[in-house]
Order: sequence, then structure tokens, then C-alpha cells
Amino acid sequence: MALSLYQRGNITSAQVCRLSGLDRYQCEELLWKQQISAHYTKDDLDQDIRYATGNP
Repeated sequence: MALSLYQRGNITSAQVCRLSGLDRYQCEELLWKQQISAHYTKDDLDQDIRYATGNP
């Protein structure tokens, strides 16, 4: 159920982990095995780059 909700954009990957009882890496592996794409936008990437470079 959690994977279906994630695939439709109703919950986050962190919520999938909590609902399924898996850690982050197990959850990502499960998503990969089920061929479910990660929800990661350009804005997410920009935010991660700003964080990694110390530019809030």
C-alpha cells in the first residue's frame, strides 16, 4: 500500500520507510526493484546543492 501511495505522490519516501518498517536504503532498494521512480525534482536538486555548498 505504501508503495502505491508513494507512486501516486500521496506520501514521501520517509513515510514509506516508516509505514513499511524499512530503513532508507532498504526502502530505496524496494522502490528500485518495483521500478518506481524517485520523486526528485530540479528544485530538490537545487536545494541539495545549496545545502552541500553552504549557500542557504
